[in-house]
Amino acid sequence: MSYMNKLTLHFLLLSSILSFSQDRISGDPITFTKNWIIKVGVNAVDESRDWKPFDFLNDQSTSAFSNPIALGVEYRFANANSISLFGSLNKWKADEGIIDGELLTEDRSFSAIDLSYKFYFDHFFLNANWLDIYAEAGLGLFFISATGPFNERQSKLSQNLGFGSIIWFSKSIGLNLQVINKFSREENNTGNHVQYFAGLAIKLKNKDFDRDGVKNQDDLCPSVFGEIELNGCPDSDGDGITDIMDSCPNEAGKSELNGCPDSDNDGISDSSDKCPYKAGSKDNYGCPLPEPIVEAEPIIETKPEIVTEPGEPGEEVLKTLNDYARTILFDYSKSLFKQETYEVLQSISDIIKTYPEASFIIEGHTDSLGSHITNDRLSKARANAVRDYLISNGIASERLTAIGYGERRPKFSNATKGGRDQNRRVEVKLKK
Repeated sequence: MSYMNKLTLHFLLLSSILSFSQDRISGDPITFTKNWIIKVGVNAVDESRDWKPFDFLNDQSTSAFSNPIALGVEYRFANANSISLFGSLNKWKADEGIIDGELLTEDRSFSAIDLSYKFYFDHFFLNANWLDIYAEAGLGLFFISATGPFNERQSKLSQNLGFGSIIWFSKSIGLNLQVINKFSREENNTGNHVQYFAGLAIKLKNKDFDRDGVKNQDDLCPSVFGEIELNGCPDSDGDGITDIMDSCPNEAGKSELNGCPDSDNDGISDSSDKCPYKAGSKDNYGCPLPEPIVEAEPIIETKPEIVTEPGEPGEEVLKTLNDYARTILFDYSKSLFKQETYEVLQSISDIIKTYPEASFIIEGHTDSLGSHITNDRLSKARANAVRDYLISNGIASERLTAIGYGERRPKFSNATKGGRDQNRRVEVKLKK
């Protein structure tokens, strides 16, 4: 093939790759997780010692390219790192193949097994997960023998250096192309060769390593048990901010303060606030600015006396209690009350105080979204939040029992949004 033809071939190859890149760059990215990759394809071995790798595109007759089977397995354990084991078979044809610069007079078979470390560096400069580019280094053992059971056979160790790429057509299937230079360290470079590979890369199905209900492929924290609503990441303090993004992972806080609490709601996190329980000014390190002392007459607040009734409340009273309970509102996926709920809680407290001889059960319920574990935990936390408020309002703790049923007692179908909204509820029942 002439120089002009070679140049045209390389130009067309480069143009097709760049065109494919433009088509795929806007596609959905493939999220990385630890996974196993199986590789199946064909290989070619060039031991002509010409050291012109791209000449293989023009003439394959001098290379081993008969029965070119190749099979490998790779474990990608980090975003940029993997290890692989690769095996291959091939054969040179007599009067065509060349080994160490000499034309063969008989067929020669080739087999090899290679262990490699691969470093993926495409994510450093290319924001497209459909393409993986890597360099690799490792050790191998290869065998070259003449055909027939009693003919000579030689084996050699090699040090391997190479590079390659995987073009992903989907989340699990891609095209793998790679070139490996193998150095045998023999005198006069005997045994040095270049091996090419082209074939399919197949990702094995991802599982749920941490068993949190989120598959590894969609789990942002695949090795740590987490919340479904947070894409598999844990939230130890239940403030809706994942631990990896939370500056105070063990204390419930606010998103605008990176998950740290602000007890006095003055916009300064408690850890930086010199007066964490008194709203103050940022100019005064979170403490109130000094004000002139103004004497005022004391205000005596009197609360209306609650008239108690003997015995237990009737059905009408219980219905009123649950009408109030259904309007209790919590922050999303939390057990923190919304501000408008406190008036409702006070009304429930007043009714319960009217019947001092009665005991009550506070039930928490959720819809079917999320895992059973998450729903049980959330419903229990919300029932306890209501119980804690009532206790702080003067109701004896032994009169109140909190139970979380999760999604196990729906009143409406969870197949619709309206049904799920009504299944997320708190109920108050008389304890018999």
